[in-house]
Amino acid sequence: MDSIWFFNQVWYITMPRSGFSAKSAGFTGNSFITSGGTVWNTGVSGYEGRYFTSNGTFTVLNGTRDVEILVISGGSGGGGGAFMSYGIYSGGGGGAAGNRATNTVTCTLGIANVRSLAITVGAGGAGGARGISYNPSLPAQGSQGGTGGTSSVLGSTGTNFGTATGPTGGGGGFSYYFGSKYGGTGASNSNFSGTAGYNAGSNFNGGGGGAGAGSAASAIVTYYIGALGGGATTINNVTFGYGAQGGNYNSRNSSTLVDGSGGAGGSGADDATFGPGFTGYRGAVYLRWKV
Repeated sequence: MDSIWFFNQVWYITMPRSGFSAKSAGFTGNSFITSGGTVWNTGVSGYEGRYFTSNGTFTVLNGTRDVEILVISGGSGGGGGAFMSYGIYSGGGGGAAGNRATNTVTCTLGIANVRSLAITVGAGGAGGARGISYNPSLPAQGSQGGTGGTSSVLGSTGTNFGTATGPTGGGGGFSYYFGSKYGGTGASNSNFSGTAGYNAGSNFNGGGGGAGAGSAASAIVTYYIGALGGGATTINNVTFGYGAQGGNYNSRNSSTLVDGSGGAGGSGADDATFGPGFTGYRGAVYLRWKV
């Protein structure tokens, strides 16, 4: 007697010696059966899907569908703050939201290149190191945050079905007793801009905000408070990509743990915890299709 059963996200079919009938097994030849990643409740009536938050393979086990693909890179890291003795505190710039790519690919069991898709998910960029100086003749410079990792979807023969390259990180703060002092610049992405940190001769400088996936960052409102990052966007019912806030002169803001979001800038305080920028948040890949 034939049977069909599901285990560990893979369908298994036991066929009788007389052969297999898709109809007798309870589904038609065009039933779309896949494996890889995590089953995704798309929140949209009539759609099914899978998503990946780490590297993997999307495989078609039966059927043919037009698959809508959303690729999100990792967000970039926040810049490090800069502390100088004699009371000069400059926050780092916020990291930017990840870039994205979209595509629709006809995936089918019968064609190798679209039967198996290699999924790469980019990591968030590292937070920048803090800069410290106790010598008034030597400036303190925070390090730039790290670039967000690239996410991609490739066919089995190497066809590129979507690549999202990560943005560069937020700029480091700068403090110098005998010269310039400013908050780090917030990072930009492919769609929107980050904003500059405070740079008007103050000893207390907030960092600029990082660009979001849905909007540009805000400008500095209060000179010693880091500017707000840009907003997220929603595609295929997935909300992702918050830009990060710049660092305050004496404290570090929190980051948003959402796909492709930037890391907050570090503080200008002389503090090993608050001084470094936050790491950006990893990217993701989403695939959905009509049932």
